[in-house]
Amino acid sequence: MNLVKRLLYPAYVLWISGYLTYNNFYGGGSNEVDEVENVPKTVRENPGVYRSHYTNFMRYSGGK
Repeated sequence: MNLVKRLLYPAYVLWISGYLTYNNFYGGGSNEVDEVENVPKTVRENPGVYRSHYTNFMRYSGGK
């Protein structure tokens, strides 16, 4: 148990710190994210997004 506390745990902490630092400065795979443009911000801009069939039981949704 002393070996784990004295050698392996600090080595693990240093490895994790180095890995996170490298990913912070060099991207770490965040460059492959595709962004979707022209996404409506509200329900008013895209009224078809809210449908009563998205619920798991039938009820009156109160629409016009």
